[in-house]
Parts: sequence; C-alpha cells; structure tokens
Amino acid sequence: MTRNELLELANAFYTGGFTEREIAFARVIAAAERERIKAANAPEIERINAYIKSLEDAVRDEREACAKVCDGLQENWADARFAAAIRARGDK
Repeated sequence: MTRNELLELANAFYTGGFTEREIAFARVIAAAERERIKAANAPEIERINAYIKSLEDAVRDEREACAKVCDGLQENWADARFAAAIRARGDK
C-alpha cells in the first residue's frame, strides 16, 4: 500500500490528520497482515505453482516434439529453419 493510499483510507475514517509515526505503524501492521495471509495460503500457492510448472513442462515437451518432426523431414532448408524457429520460441 502506498503512502497516499494509506492516507486516503485513513482519512475516510479520521479527519484529524496522521503523524508520520502513525503512518509508519500502519505500514508495519499492513505488512504483517500480508505475511499472515501469504503464510495461511502457502499450501495453495505451492499447489498452483506446481500446476503452472507442469503446464510449462507440457508446452516445452510439445514444442520439442514439433521441432523433432521438422528435424526428421530435413528435405530442404525450410524444414531446418522451422525446427530452429520452434525451439527459439521456448527461449522467450
């Protein structure tokens, strides 16, 4: 949360203004809350990250399989260029 967002939120509830010390305290509380939420959701985050990795692995494997088909053709210069172009997509 930015300083301005914090002030805007606080001003919605309190119109007397806030000191820098109060703002710093609110930032500490907000950071602790973010960490608590991350820790509470760590197993789900880990599961989602593993799923994303499995999808990335599947895409990589399919890309390589397509490139190998082009490698197997190699009847003209274009087939080799196609295989190289397919593999290069994985480097992005």
